[in-house]
Amino acid sequence: MNSVKPVHTREISFTPEDLRLCNAALKAVSRASNIEKDALAVSRLALVIIELRKRGVQDVEQLTSLAGEIFENPENDDSGD
Repeated sequence: MNSVKPVHTREISFTPEDLRLCNAALKAVSRASNIEKDALAVSRLALVIIELRKRGVQDVEQLTSLAGEIFENPENDDSGD
């Protein structure tokens, strides 16, 4: 698995492509986790996905996989935040 870069600033702009990747991952993990109708859970998942994208995850499959792992097992999140 590729390493995820640390974020050194909160001032990051997302391009339309970034938003497309995040949305695709959000939909995929929401469906797989059966949380599509749970607004709070979807919001928490979105934060995970945004943080991963900020850290440099660019591949939608990797973004989906990592977000799913972190969302399902938050105690294993070693992001340091």
